[in-house]
Formats: sequence, structure tokens, C-alpha cells
Amino acid sequence: MSATAKQVWETLSKINVNEHTAKKGKFTYLSWNQAWAFIMSEYPDSSFHFKDDIYHVGGSVEVWCEVTVEGVTREMFLAVTDGRNDPIDQPSCDHVANARMRCMVKCLALFGLGFYIYMGEGLPIDITPSVGYTDAHKEEFDALVSNDEAVGLEVFRITHGNDVYTALYNSGEKGEKVRLKNKCNELIKGAGEAVVQWGQQVAQMVEADDADGFHEYVADLNQIEKKLLTQQLNNEQLTIIKGWSK
Repeated sequence: MSATAKQVWETLSKINVNEHTAKKGKFTYLSWNQAWAFIMSEYPDSSFHFKDDIYHVGGSVEVWCEVTVEGVTREMFLAVTDGRNDPIDQPSCDHVANARMRCMVKCLALFGLGFYIYMGEGLPIDITPSVGYTDAHKEEFDALVSNDEAVGLEVFRITHGNDVYTALYNSGEKGEKVRLKNKCNELIKGAGEAVVQWGQQVAQMVEADDADGFHEYVADLNQIEKKLLTQQLNNEQLTIIKGWSK
């Protein structure tokens, strides 16, 4: 990599574009006009042009874009696809035009702009979220994750708030962020499944008029866990349980 190419990469890869992205299905996109605005603010002599489209058997189309930044030229291709990212046979001119602009944005990622989006990361390279948590938060969070405490992690998120949880969720070291995020997502999903099971078990106790069993069951739950359980019950079940407490 030349000194110029390296300098371009280091500049563009640090830009946080999250406020300018949008979701289309399960995919995240950076709008082409905002992407080009970022380029113009840093390298106003940049240019791009589209190469000839490639037509495949069956009618699908592949577009190509070439971008030059500070004398460095890179090119990228993109299939013309629908909202599910499936190839479109015999696409309209509008489909092709949209694909070309998305291809330009994808090509800009080769220079560093929004590259982290294609890596599945939530923040730009070398940029970490503001701390937003204490050492005690970090210690508690790490213990819950390492011990697979699914419900405990959900209680932690509710107790300390989404800002603290999100900061810790994004706190993994480079190369470990995706692993940490995947595990947190699995644990939070598991917590939801566990709470649903709590609700089902308590519903059976209500049906059996088992007040003693219920009080024994919830004795070790903290207030947040009890609230999560309550959310799984209907009004009739809650009325019966309130009667048991009198």
C-alpha cells in the first residue's frame, strides 16, 4: 500500500457513518449522496465512473464502478438485486441505476469509508464507544457473560440501563467484538426464553390453585425478575395471584 493509499484509508476508516445508514431488510446501507459528501469533505478532487454492465444468462445484471481518490483507483462490482438481495432477471433501468450507486458506495468502502459495515461491526475501525460504565459494571458484566448467566445479564441491562449495557456490549478487544456481541445476543435471547418458561410454570400453578407452590417458586426472585415474570401473565392470572398475597 502506498503512503497516499494508507493515509486515505486511515482517514476514511475512522469516520462514523452510523447516523447516515438505513436498513433494507436485514442489510445496512449508507446512502450514496451522504457517502459522496464524506468523500468531498476530505478529498474534493475525487471522481467515479461506471464501467459497462455485464449481462448473465437468464437476464441478471452485474454493475461495475471505478472510484479514484487522491490518484488511487479502485473498482468494485455488484449484482442488481431485489429487497431480499436476490438477483433480478431483466431488471429495469431504475433497478440498474440504484445498483450502480450502491456499487459506488461499496467501492468507497475499499478506501475505508464505512468498511466496518461490511465486517458486521457496529463502529468504525479504531473507534471505541465512550466508556459509559464503571469498573464495577465491567466486572459484573464480564462475570455474567463468562458464566452464561442469561437472566442475570437481562437484569443487569434493565438495572443499569441500555447505555451502560451497549457500551459494554461494544467493549470487546479488536478481533473479539463479534464473539462478545454474538454471545450477549444469545444470552439475552435465552433470558427471554427462560422468562417465558417461568410464565408457563406459574400459569400451571394458578390453574392448580397452588398458592404455596407459587410463593416458594418466586421466593428467590428479585424485583426485576418478578416484574419480568408478571409480564408473562394475563390479568385473570394476576388477579388470582394477588388474592393469594392477602
